[in-house]
Amino acid sequence: MSRFSKFIGSPVEFDIKPIGKINIYPLKVKDMKLFKKDMTPEEQLEMSKKIIKLSLQDEKDITDEEIDALPLQTFTKIMECINEVNGFAENETAINKIKQLTGKK
Repeated sequence: MSRFSKFIGSPVEFDIKPIGKINIYPLKVKDMKLFKKDMTPEEQLEMSKKIIKLSLQDEKDITDEEIDALPLQTFTKIMECINEVNGFAENETAINKIKQLTGKK
């Protein structure tokens, strides 16, 4: 293994109500292709679903339908945890776009 292997991210455990404890894995460089500027709201939602699936690697069988059925508060909490694990600045997060679209502050 190269010297870079020690930088591969480990998951961080979060307790997200009402789901319970889940491990959130950091995104990888290869996942950067998900982030584009000037996305439509539909594209932003699809990006968020893909990010959730990538970040919840222990939940391999999670479906788009299950993500769609999540309460907005739970969805938002998951995205906030993903942002925290990846060190995203608050003004650069996908969650802000979701909040803008839903009118939440």
